[in-house]
Amino acid sequence: MERWLSVQENMDQILFDAMSIEHEAFVIKAKEAYEFGIEGRAEGLFFSAYLTYHFTDDSGKTLLQKHLEKHPESPLNMIEESRFSVYEVRNYPAGVGLKDIFTRQDFLLKSDEEMEEGDILVARLFKLGTDYFINEDHMIFPSTYKDTFVKGFMEKYNEYSRMNGIVDLDYFIKNQPLVLMKFVEILNGVEQESYEAEEDYTVYQTIYLVADTKAARNLLASDEAFDITLEESGFFVASLYSDKGTEDENLIAELILDGNRIEIEALDTFKQNLAKEKIGTLLGEIAVHFKDEVLSMDDLL
Repeated sequence: MERWLSVQENMDQILFDAMSIEHEAFVIKAKEAYEFGIEGRAEGLFFSAYLTYHFTDDSGKTLLQKHLEKHPESPLNMIEESRFSVYEVRNYPAGVGLKDIFTRQDFLLKSDEEMEEGDILVARLFKLGTDYFINEDHMIFPSTYKDTFVKGFMEKYNEYSRMNGIVDLDYFIKNQPLVLMKFVEILNGVEQESYEAEEDYTVYQTIYLVADTKAARNLLASDEAFDITLEESGFFVASLYSDKGTEDENLIAELILDGNRIEIEALDTFKQNLAKEKIGTLLGEIAVHFKDEVLSMDDLL
């Protein structure tokens, strides 16, 4: 813990150095990149982190790397790795555990802070030796936000993979930080009105009840129209496409299989009906239609 306290005491020095004339152009360019990624209307909740750990200039170096070159004796050299992601809090006898909700990786946290089981933690995780720590500038959301994070972020990941080729999910998280930063800013209520004006957040939801969960999972997983975006025990998330693999490929709906319940979400009634037709044909008597609903962003959150 003493090593971590020493690291924390030196973190502010990086930002202090950034205010010098030497780094003025670097900071300006980082601010432009950050605001472009957040559409220029966010509060900048994560700008300091983006400036320190992510943004690089023509030299290909971050502000942290530049700082360590000038101060090789700095305790910040003890940081072996840092990763910005979203974690679910798991309290174990050995301490506070964090499970990355996207990659499902587990980390045991060195922390005296009390967090509730199931809390959703947005944080930068630092590794020092075999121990993991989080900085003070983290955010905690209720457990009800987990599905919102998973569905929203995985949609961006799938979109990126379709345009640029499939990449490792952990690689995407580490190298596309603005995707997650923007998403958290929006969920925090920043630029809510402008975001809703630009994008339709009315969702047409259909619920099915499933008689045989295992059979339904196998049928969905084997059908080429579906892309699996997340799967763990008793929980299955997939995207349904039309004309998948062609130039006319189009996202129809997102599907969640959770126990004996299938939840389908589409952005209009036409796509909702296409998804219902697909499920009816594919699953037959295994799935029974329960209800249709129209939900707003407030309902989803």
